[in-house]
Amino acid sequence: MRRFMRSRASGVALVLFLLALWQVSAMYWTDSPNWPLLTDVAKSLAAGFASNELPEVFGSSLYRMLVGYLIGVACALGVGLLMANVRLAQVALDTMIELLRPIPVPAIVPPHPAARRG
Repeated sequence: MRRFMRSRASGVALVLFLLALWQVSAMYWTDSPNWPLLTDVAKSLAAGFASNELPEVFGSSLYRMLVGYLIGVACALGVGLLMANVRLAQVALDTMIELLRPIPVPAIVPPHPAARRG
């Protein structure tokens, strides 16, 4: 038993067990549109890939995320270089940056309006 628990098979067994639990719970324990059958999710996923809609939407989202990340990196790099080389900029911005540092990003950036509809 110890050998099984340390092998990759135990991880695979856990994932299969959780997927089976998802299917059973959606079939018998819940009646919610927010908890669909695993088989329905798999069918929708296959249909999305077959129609090429899913890779297109996923790629477009990744592209927007990458562009946003690069804009953020460029802005942060610019402000950092400015603060490192101009004493007045460092004095003016350091306190604000140190106050914002411990705040988690989800507390600063509001969610998208579509995510609030529920």
